[in-house]
Amino acid sequence: MCPPDSAQPRPRGEAGDGARQGADIIGDGLPGVEPPAPAPLAVSAREAARLVNVSARHWAGLVARGRAPAGVRLGRRRVWPLEELRGWLAAGAPSREHWEGRP
Repeated sequence: MCPPDSAQPRPRGEAGDGARQGADIIGDGLPGVEPPAPAPLAVSAREAARLVNVSARHWAGLVARGRAPAGVRLGRRRVWPLEELRGWLAAGAPSREHWEGRP
């Protein structure tokens, strides 16, 4: 028989040492509480419009006229990195030409 402090690992979720383990404990350690989803790195056109407080149609027009960042293509989808949107707004929402550094 092995003493309780032996170096043998216990299967995950097995009680006995008082540690908070187990597959049924998630999040902050509360049973059944899902951890928060990680913050997105990029958002869709609809979400970008919402974040800058304009309609989706107005956002599409800004992008089409070169008055907003072009975003990034991911396959067939276009997304806008949140850091780029924050920087663009902090810079005073310059035209894409100025934002991308091509005067």
